[in-house]
Amino acid sequence: MAKICDICGYQSAENATECENCGAPFISVQPETIEKTEKIEEKKKKNPLAGISFPKKFKPEQIAKLLKKYFPAAAIAVAALVLIIIIALASGSGPKKALEKYFTAVEKENVNKYISLMTEGEKKLYNVIDEDALEIEIEDELKNRMDNLEDKYGKKVKFKIKVTDKDEMTTKSLNVIRDAYKLSADLAEVEIKKGIELEFDIVIKGKDEKVEGEGTAYVIKEDGKWKIYEIELNV
Repeated sequence: MAKICDICGYQSAENATECENCGAPFISVQPETIEKTEKIEEKKKKNPLAGISFPKKFKPEQIAKLLKKYFPAAAIAVAALVLIIIIALASGSGPKKALEKYFTAVEKENVNKYISLMTEGEKKLYNVIDEDALEIEIEDELKNRMDNLEDKYGKKVKFKIKVTDKDEMTTKSLNVIRDAYKLSADLAEVEIKKGIELEFDIVIKGKDEKVEGEGTAYVIKEDGKWKIYEIELNV
């Protein structure tokens, strides 16, 4: 039986591993993939905006088009105002705030907040088809991470951090990241303007145990927003 490409509709040979027309890979569906797909579809039923990939920089006509499609006409002005405010607030946080949000997201298993702090390079590593699939992956990852912490420290694990030092990342260090991004067509246009190295003290406290340590966070400004590039912990 011929394989039909989901991208261009071309029929390829039954044993083909990729589309003979456009080159898109044929992916065999595993049981866990079916389960994740069902979760994604359930999300879309609850939220009509699920699965929409918004551009990093909005144009007025793009906002108007999306609002007209997904919101009642009477709510367009209010929805547009709310959207603009959200974008403005999201772009206004600094590196220290981004670090605090990161640990809050891990502690609360807040998938959306965690993803908002991921670099585009890190998202690329998950090799998923869309944001909904990424949400499923991160949801599982955060749950496993907290389960491991609770096994070690007890229930109700909390983080407390205090930034002790702050330095700008060197141009050489930033260029290493920029050069790596240029190797991918999807990341080549991502702008990395600056980076900050934060030294911090951390307390991890659960119901059974408490531990103190220190860490280093590398936070980069990617397309105008502060993202967590890497965190090193010594506890």
